[in-house]
Amino acid sequence: MKKTVPVEALEQRILHGLSLEWETALWVLEEPHRQRMRPPLFSLRDYRRTWGTWSKQRREISLSRDLVLHHSWDAVLQVLLHEMAHQFAEEVL
Repeated sequence: MKKTVPVEALEQRILHGLSLEWETALWVLEEPHRQRMRPPLFSLRDYRRTWGTWSKQRREISLSRDLVLHHSWDAVLQVLLHEMAHQFAEEVL
């Protein structure tokens, strides 16, 4: 019998994965820049017109729930990197 994971537990695993991917992606930065990037909050939202956002006020990267549940992890990672670029522009540059 196939065991199913409750949606809440799945989303928590996805958020944890995003956090790990964020940390891994920092290694392409030079040390001074890497130190200035602070871990953001991560959230999943029911966006209709965008895959992700960076909020300076909340210090949060939000990704589309549809994206993370119905598309490849590679697609999710590309959106995460895009939002990290916005974060980098605001926090480092």
